[in-house]
Amino acid sequence: MNEQFAQTLLEYFVLIPAAILCYLPMRKQIRYPLRRLLIMAVPAFLVLSVLGSFAEIYFPSDANVILFPVLIGCFTFYVHSIRASISKAAAIFVNVMAVMSILANFAACFDAAKHPNLGINSASMDYTFFLLAASMILAIPIGFFFGKYGSKLVERLHIAKVYLMTLPFSGSILMINLFMRPLKYETFYVNRVGTVVRIILSIVFFIWMVMNVVFYFIVSILLDAAKSEQERKILKIQEKQYDTQMKYIHDSARARHDFRQILITLKNMAELGNTDAVNTYLADYMRELPTNETLIYTKNNAVNAVLNFYAAQAKNEGIDVSFSIDIDKWQILSDVELCTMIGNFLENAIDAAKNADDKERFIELTMTTHGGCWLYIVETNGFDGNIKRKSGEYYSTKRNGRGLGIASIKSTVEKYNGQVEFSHDEQEFYVNIAIPLNED
Repeated sequence: MNEQFAQTLLEYFVLIPAAILCYLPMRKQIRYPLRRLLIMAVPAFLVLSVLGSFAEIYFPSDANVILFPVLIGCFTFYVHSIRASISKAAAIFVNVMAVMSILANFAACFDAAKHPNLGINSASMDYTFFLLAASMILAIPIGFFFGKYGSKLVERLHIAKVYLMTLPFSGSILMINLFMRPLKYETFYVNRVGTVVRIILSIVFFIWMVMNVVFYFIVSILLDAAKSEQERKILKIQEKQYDTQMKYIHDSARARHDFRQILITLKNMAELGNTDAVNTYLADYMRELPTNETLIYTKNNAVNAVLNFYAAQAKNEGIDVSFSIDIDKWQILSDVELCTMIGNFLENAIDAAKNADDKERFIELTMTTHGGCWLYIVETNGFDGNIKRKSGEYYSTKRNGRGLGIASIKSTVEKYNGQVEFSHDEQEFYVNIAIPLNED
């Protein structure tokens, strides 16, 4: 009994390299220092392993039946030990378990070659040692990929649906490998079943590796393209503001050049005592004077350009705009991220406010940093009362709209462990954002 318990307990040690692979992509998302995490993880691991081992001995059944509750316990601990969303955690956890299930079947093939009279529920120590050795050896190259490239993906990609889309693939591999494990190794010796199984496992493992690499490169390319598009959009907005400023400078220079002639004309009218003509001339001149429509909301040129761009759009739609901006510095968000976030909710606000009643056609925006530690953004706009929601989430009311602007705002805020709240009453929509400006 003791020998059987020790062997069963040893099988659960494969969760150690699996845990390492799960945490490597999340190395910047771990809630606790490494020492504290180990102090918490070791007892949890031992409890789950011991309970699983006793269950397998005293409640003989398919090992998979016992394994699932253990995996659920591991996943629960994993989710609570990281700051990342549950969608990221689930994608990585199931992906790692999928490759471990492939190794488990390779270990079964190895054990069957040495002990053809046994089965997966009565595997020898050779099965356990092979599985532990294979998982530890394979954890090195996979861990390098997960640690270097997987962590980059976790830090850059914050769309839950993308992570959830990976679950059918990795989940299928996991389920197939769990339920294709032979109860009796004798099955491997029927015709060429053993050879076919090893070939299939090799192909599945190769597909798993290829799909992980492909997923990384496809998502990276899409993220780079999206970032470039946002940068291009911001540069275009800045270019438009630059053209507006240059036009103002040109018109002002021309006005200064003509000012001498204007004074001469006014002097002659005054000498003739034609007061009405002087007043009419001055009124016409005042109308022709160039006006600078670019306001300085903040010292940051990119943010200032975005605010002026959308303020001009709102003005064209007859929407009253009130901006109160006090954000001279921020430590974490890039100009592209901040401008993209501002542009998204201002664009949504203009689309909503232009459909509102005249008295509700307004946008109010306040941005401030509190003590240099938090960035607070509060936006309020009027709308016509038409709201589209599904499962508590706001969606665009435009035709075929999917609320990607709101999703983008959420992903940026979540990236920096901030908080965002969308709400509304009968005629007003609210956006409240709070983002910590340092990683501590």
